[in-house]
Amino acid sequence: MLTEATSSSFFNSRKTKRHCPAISMGNLLAITTISLSLVPVGAELGQQKPLRFGKDGEFKILQVADMHYADGKTTPCQDVLPSQVKGCSDLNTSAFIHRMIEAERPDLIVFTGDNIFGLDATDAAKSLEEAFAPAISSGIPWAAVLGNHDQESTLSREGVMKHVVGLRNTMSKLNPSEVHGIDGFGNYNLEVHGVEGSGFENKSVLNFFFLDSGDYSTVPSIPGYGWIKPSQQLWFQRTSMSLRKAYTNNPAAQKGPAPGLVYFHIPLPEFASFDSSNFTGVRQEGISSASVNSGFFTTMMESGDVKAVFTGHDHLNDFCGNLMGINLCYAGGFGYHAYGKAGWSRRARVVVATLEKTEKGEWGAVKSIKTWKRLDDHSLTGIDGQALWSKSASALSPSVSPFYFLQKFIFGGRLIFGPDARSLLVTLSLIIVPVIIFCIFVARHLRHEFSSDNAGYAILVVAIVFTAYVLLLLFLTSARDPGIIPRNAHPPEEEMRYDSSASAEIGGRQTPSLQFPRTKDMMVNGIPVRVKYCDTCMLYRPPRCSHCSICNNCVERFDHHCPWVGQCIGLRNYRYFFMFVASSTLLCIYVFAICALYIKLLMHDHHGTVWKAMKESPASVILMGYCFISLWFVGGLTGFHLYLIGTNQTTYENFRHRADNRINVHNRGCVSNFLEVFCTEVKPSKNNFRALVQEEVQRTTLPTMREADPEDLSMDRRPKVEDDLDIGEDLLKISQRRNFEELEEDIRSRGSNGPPHNTSEVDSYIGSGHRAPTIRSETRHSSWGRSGSWDVAAEVLSNPNVTESRSNNAQK
Repeated sequence: MLTEATSSSFFNSRKTKRHCPAISMGNLLAITTISLSLVPVGAELGQQKPLRFGKDGEFKILQVADMHYADGKTTPCQDVLPSQVKGCSDLNTSAFIHRMIEAERPDLIVFTGDNIFGLDATDAAKSLEEAFAPAISSGIPWAAVLGNHDQESTLSREGVMKHVVGLRNTMSKLNPSEVHGIDGFGNYNLEVHGVEGSGFENKSVLNFFFLDSGDYSTVPSIPGYGWIKPSQQLWFQRTSMSLRKAYTNNPAAQKGPAPGLVYFHIPLPEFASFDSSNFTGVRQEGISSASVNSGFFTTMMESGDVKAVFTGHDHLNDFCGNLMGINLCYAGGFGYHAYGKAGWSRRARVVVATLEKTEKGEWGAVKSIKTWKRLDDHSLTGIDGQALWSKSASALSPSVSPFYFLQKFIFGGRLIFGPDARSLLVTLSLIIVPVIIFCIFVARHLRHEFSSDNAGYAILVVAIVFTAYVLLLLFLTSARDPGIIPRNAHPPEEEMRYDSSASAEIGGRQTPSLQFPRTKDMMVNGIPVRVKYCDTCMLYRPPRCSHCSICNNCVERFDHHCPWVGQCIGLRNYRYFFMFVASSTLLCIYVFAICALYIKLLMHDHHGTVWKAMKESPASVILMGYCFISLWFVGGLTGFHLYLIGTNQTTYENFRHRADNRINVHNRGCVSNFLEVFCTEVKPSKNNFRALVQEEVQRTTLPTMREADPEDLSMDRRPKVEDDLDIGEDLLKISQRRNFEELEEDIRSRGSNGPPHNTSEVDSYIGSGHRAPTIRSETRHSSWGRSGSWDVAAEVLSNPNVTESRSNNAQK
């Protein structure tokens, strides 16, 4: 999270001044002293344990893209709000990595290039060591590939990769030892074995491929960025084939290949194949791929094992879409010295592979692969969860997704608790413990104080029954859906506006401005009310709805998030919340009154003073003091919510409308307001948490011939994509300077045996000018600041001191 050295407050919404916590002395000390563990230890690499799935059947990968680390504390941040500039440096990038490692505890950390920004790094070796320091100090295995800026300092591209390979805990390799003459540096693969003790413990069930996508074209006639060369593709093919053979042979022979994940820096031209209807995330700049198509996407398709590709390079893109069975995913900009967008949080991508259970009940092969992103805000908000791949195309899974909801689900979705449900234990103890003390030390002694029909027993019974009633109300408040509004899978395209005048040149190509209206008006009781678009849930919030930053969901008639019940208070549980608070008030009064009665009876029986009676029953005194203090809290809440109900307001509206001097359009009169809360039927939940659903299959755009729409004529046109075979042969001629006779034969045989391509269809597909997705802002806030993402955007757009992206091309 963005930090200031002299500030200790968190970022709030963009509408107010945004703050952040200071880097603690502990973190600063850890960052500055981490060099003790940075001594190259190449001799230890051979002792590194193989990657393996954990006992829980999961393997988690953290992707860090485009750190752009330079000289540490002296290197300033780029593209942040003016209030965030002071004290912001490379240390903020390091702090973000530390927070992500602590929050996710990954099994592998992958750095996908531009790890340092060579032009600003005075000592490449030192910058590399400091950039990777958080991963090294964590003791977690990590791997890295090169981007297009890593070699621009004091080390060559080969020198950078050699230095990386020599650092502690790294799984990185310079190049495969069995291959000579391969292009680039940092081409290697890693295998992840099954759970120890299972039938797959010596078999790779998940494969990683790391490739050097180059920096810039070395061919004068081909401008732009580098690409994955034929020699690298040949190595990939052979490695994939070898892994497939091992996976399909005994022991534990499998029918198909193990899933593979590919990591490199510069995106493929195929990343431009998506529009807003078939990816998850945002696209806010052009796809800065090579100007030629090297055919690597086709190579991966032919291998049959690649399920996802992960890149960086374009910092303002973080989308992930499925193209012909392969997911193409950006991570989004991570580093604070890299170009970005003021107010748009830095982010990281997390991928989790999960194993299936065999018939014997032990862990087997990979069942599914899922991903989500985390933002560098106060709570490291998780967004854009999606299933990348499932072993069964129609696999059934609970509709409750851990990437969609942060709630805790019990009994198959029958009980829904908030993400901070543990606070319920504190609330329960504050109710149950005093009542137990009351029953043992007070009510028990009053059983025979009233002679008529043992009336004293009623005191004990009332205390127990009334406590059970309070706990029931607490349960009804905290264990039900408060009114969560289901998210949309895609933005509402019918609301999309195209603004050609707002187009801008980014990365040398036109990036059209496609936006949603930030707000729109709805009528409530004959009065127009402005509602906002929620970036996270991809919907326009209904009136009285707000996005809870703790639960990470939009909630109908949002009142507040109550830490005492561990749940949002909204449309479906507000009634029970008020009854819980009011009943707790009555319980406090009851316990206080009975304790006072017991003190008086002790005075009467022993003919003593109040002091002597208090010494006789100290428990009564303690309970009276406890209830007196509690009454100020629950009694005050009861009175406050009586006022809110009488005026038909929520807690959130009361504070917000009072500050904005807004008219309360929901007030229908005191009696009607009370009837609305207590006498109307509770609406059913809009979410079926117990249902089994099909995992969503990403929609893909198939290559088709079509006429260009008028809008398409103004859109970005990618250069004509050559047939993969022709491109392969052209690049082969370039690579002949290294005498790859074997490579030439392999490429030609692959081209002659493969199916012919319909070049016109491919041209139509890539060059058809698909509309770019909506540009969104995804600001998250702390638990005391609600999401107001469009307010943030408004401030950024109206602030002349803020630039969206300085020198994007220079920093890509």
